[in-house]
Amino acid sequence: MQSSYTRIFKEIKAMIWFVIITVIVIVFYGIISIGTSRKSVSMESEHEEELSIPLSITVTSLSEKNNPSEPLDNDNESSEMKKCMTQKNNVMIRKAERRDVPLLLEFIKGIAQYEKMENEVIATPDVLEREMFDEHKAEAVFAVVDEREVGFALYFYNFSTFIGHSGLYLEDLFVWPEDRGKGYGKALLLHLVKIAREHHCGRMEWSCLNWNQPSIDFYLSLGAVPMKEWTVYRLDAAALERLS
Repeated sequence: MQSSYTRIFKEIKAMIWFVIITVIVIVFYGIISIGTSRKSVSMESEHEEELSIPLSITVTSLSEKNNPSEPLDNDNESSEMKKCMTQKNNVMIRKAERRDVPLLLEFIKGIAQYEKMENEVIATPDVLEREMFDEHKAEAVFAVVDEREVGFALYFYNFSTFIGHSGLYLEDLFVWPEDRGKGYGKALLLHLVKIAREHHCGRMEWSCLNWNQPSIDFYLSLGAVPMKEWTVYRLDAAALERLS
């Protein structure tokens, strides 16, 4: 009889230990699972932020740069946008101003030299100032690194009857040779994409010389489509005068 009670006691004791060990194991794995889940969410969040950095462009006005806590006045949005700056990593994109006319001409001559068309540049500071800052026929932005302008983009707006929206036309995009390969050209282009979207443009277009393969490869990598079925025709000033 005593042997039977002893056996039952041992079985109950074994069952109790089994339950205790099972509970400990469940709690242990539960803690590990929660920790892993939190770590996974944290890593995913960090990864997502890292991916978003190169694609995100934060526009701040000069006043916000000096006083980040001061909100932008929506009533003065158009005037603030004229002074806006965009910063991406160490690149600052700033809008060209009237005082930048000599610098604009310097960049225009730079791209003309790169495209082997130096003899075709007849623009003067007076002409640029009148056309861009008095009559507002074109606009430009600079890529600035360490307080030095390393590249520029000049653009204007056109209109598409097919889509019923204006478009942004990129006339010039140029980065000094010693500053290439650092993402400055892409920063300029993405800034113009942002401007195009803010103005509800239906598309953005530009021309590229057929021999400029590095630029062609870059544009294709962005998803740009070459308009191979179209041919550009031009009437220069002499032709316009002759036909008028």
